[in-house]
Amino acid sequence: MKRLLRGGVRALTATPERLLRASFGDPPRSDRGIEQDLHTHVLLSLMRLAKLGELHHLSPAKARHRFQADGAAVDLPPTSLAEQRELEIPGPGGPLPARLYRPHAQAASLPVLLWFHGGGFVIGGLESHASACACLASRIGCVVVAVDYRKSPEHKFPSASDDALASLSWVRAHAAKLGVDPDRVAIGGDSAGANLCAGLCHRLRDADLPQPTVQALLYPMTQCNARFASRTQFGEGALLTTKMIDWFHDHYLRGPEDAANPLVSPLSAARFDGLAPALIRTAGFDPLRDEGAAYADALREAGVSVDYRCHERLIHGFLTMGGASPANKKAIFELGDDLAVALGRS
Repeated sequence: MKRLLRGGVRALTATPERLLRASFGDPPRSDRGIEQDLHTHVLLSLMRLAKLGELHHLSPAKARHRFQADGAAVDLPPTSLAEQRELEIPGPGGPLPARLYRPHAQAASLPVLLWFHGGGFVIGGLESHASACACLASRIGCVVVAVDYRKSPEHKFPSASDDALASLSWVRAHAAKLGVDPDRVAIGGDSAGANLCAGLCHRLRDADLPQPTVQALLYPMTQCNARFASRTQFGEGALLTTKMIDWFHDHYLRGPEDAANPLVSPLSAARFDGLAPALIRTAGFDPLRDEGAAYADALREAGVSVDYRCHERLIHGFLTMGGASPANKKAIFELGDDLAVALGRS
């Protein structure tokens, strides 16, 4: 069945739309009346046929393996780079594996984007996001440094947040050695990684430390115990479900009291002023859609510059599914283009 998934994805984008609709039916519509991306609808249908099951039924170790194996079937193709190499960043709990992606762009000192992967603080890593990071490096024309922060349940909150702070400090301190501009340092992440970025900006402000040039938050989790409508409307049937969100939090948090911590739930922070300009992207068929929009509103009301967009037809996780749908690929390219502008590369 897994071969069916991989083979189906490869043929997906070359199949005429009328045949896809005839075989898999019309895609569902969101509460806003917008039809889900057809290729995404077909992908989810193929996954149901493959009977892969949800990750929350597995152990963390097996879930990590499955996430990486399944992701390889829907990822972007390789991107040509000038350099890709492994790094090791000193972290509060020991060395953190990291990876540098340098584009072919000609400049003595390039901007740098520090990227924190998604995966609910439990799964994901350097390999699961390698294609996306390489694509962003090339599209933006900047160096990308991806960090494999400590994951749960082996390392519960606030381990990942502490690693994010240590990673940013290290990149800034080693800018010359990395060949990057210390005055153009951005942070970004998807899902759990976006949560780390949002919390990191709060930590920096509260410690009177410099903010990044921009914080890129891709479908962020901003409220642990959210009661937004999208959590209910899109809590079943796609790659991120309500049960999976609960499973992630059960592994990540030390106890119920952590849920109210602004580093876990940035939307519950007492203030939002003094934070880095934010580029926030959500997906229309994502349980986290509404809390991402609410966080954009909170920042904007506090005077923070916000560039917000909802990709209405997409689902959670489109960054690592660029090979499954032209719409996913387009959204990734647009993210890179927008970050290029924010970092002065366009």
